Amino acid sequence: MKYVTSRFIDEERENIEVLWEREDGGFITTIVPADETARSYKELMKHADLDTIHDNTWDWINDQKKLIDNELHRIGRERGVIFDAPGGMSSEAFKILLKGLFADFDAVKNKEELFLLKLEIFELDFIQEFKGRKLKARLRKAETVIDAIKTAIEIYETTHEVGLASPDTSD
Repeated sequence: MKYVTSRFIDEERENIEVLWEREDGGFITTIVPADETARSYKELMKHADLDTIHDNTWDWINDQKKLIDNELHRIGRERGVIFDAPGGMSSEAFKILLKGLFADFDAVKNKEELFLLKLEIFELDFIQEFKGRKLKARLRKAETVIDAIKTAIEIYETTHEVGLASPDTSD
């Protein structure tokens, strides 16, 4: 059999899954204990070192996260919970946007949501390219969703009126 890959299969890093290719082109999986005294472990070490197994484990975990993320997005789009925007916002997306924008705001209860909104706003290209420190500071200090959106709109309008060289570059 020919070695293909190996990875840890438990958080304790006590067991390693090894994929082998058979002579007929099929594959077989074996579980090897991560025990230096085990014969199967010694055989595995002829094909892969411990660093490689750790790297393979990391890659496998990241691949699984991507697969799960893609599947969740697919299901979310099917159920109308996730929208492909911009330009493709449905009426349902607008309803959700408006409900979120004009919902009662509790500074304590909705603190995390406001923080996440600000992070998303600061990821927008026109916000990142904007040089106006006063407006960016106001955006950082916004205490409500409305204030954060209003400030982002003000930055947007400023950048589209005078270009990216904003007059608000003081401080």
